[in-house]
Amino acid sequence: MSYKNSIIAIALLSAVVFASYAPAAHAQVANVSTLASLQAQLVSLQSQLSNLKRTTNTDTVKTVTTDTDAAVEIKKVTSSKKPSISGIAEDMDKLYVTVTKDGEDKAAFKKTVKVSRSDKWSARVTRSLPDGAYTVEVFSPKDRDEALATKTFTVGKATSSKAKTTTAANGTFSVSLLPLLMGGTARANQAVPVSYLKVTNTGKEAATLTGVTLAQRGTAAASAVTSLTLKDDKDGSQGLAKVSGTTTTVPTTSEFAPGQMKLFTVKAVMAANAGSQFGKTLQYEVTGVTGGKGAFPIKGTTWTIGF
Repeated sequence: MSYKNSIIAIALLSAVVFASYAPAAHAQVANVSTLASLQAQLVSLQSQLSNLKRTTNTDTVKTVTTDTDAAVEIKKVTSSKKPSISGIAEDMDKLYVTVTKDGEDKAAFKKTVKVSRSDKWSARVTRSLPDGAYTVEVFSPKDRDEALATKTFTVGKATSSKAKTTTAANGTFSVSLLPLLMGGTARANQAVPVSYLKVTNTGKEAATLTGVTLAQRGTAAASAVTSLTLKDDKDGSQGLAKVSGTTTTVPTTSEFAPGQMKLFTVKAVMAANAGSQFGKTLQYEVTGVTGGKGAFPIKGTTWTIGF
């Protein structure tokens, strides 16, 4: 018996049992044995319904989650002018896919795609992309602050007039902004993300990133921030530096293999008395990389200080 039919049967049987108790002017009360039989059938159907409720569709319903730890992978990206992107995603029903050209602030393509029952998804860029290097990023539709998967690819010749490149002693770092942070209101004792960077070692040798320098260009005083932190998404390399003025260098020892790309998040830790700068802005720029030089600054997102 189906789950729906069990509910109907219980409803009808319950009505019969109730009617057997109800007094009527010209009817006799059902005999005790018949009533007991009806009650036994009702208990049996309720038990069956409970079992059906636990098992119905457990083998066919796809579990939906927006957990950022869900297994998401970009399997393939074609290098045509209108590339096709495909991959897998476990325990997700939808994904948000973006394609951004290196050095650009605005995504060249963005779309919400469905994940099939076999955990596969795909997207196709609908307009021709100019030659250059691009990054594909996949997010949960409800959380677009942290990418679940990233992959780089090239269309034609990998050139970008807006790319920020710095050269280190033992390798070459290509640094560009990922325009994914929204800004908002920054309050005392919070840690707010001020810059989201993509750093790639384009050299043929291993290289170590030893520091990133930032400058506060907003209207708030430097004292509104106590420290800046830096963290990459690959091996968790972290850096921390106390803020004592407008310009701060955050040290790190993040190692890159040849051709390796990492994403870095820079956060500002607000001071306990940050509210004294109410209404003023916080806007950090990346002005350089230790051991190199390049076309900086790279502007970060803007926060307004509140109570």
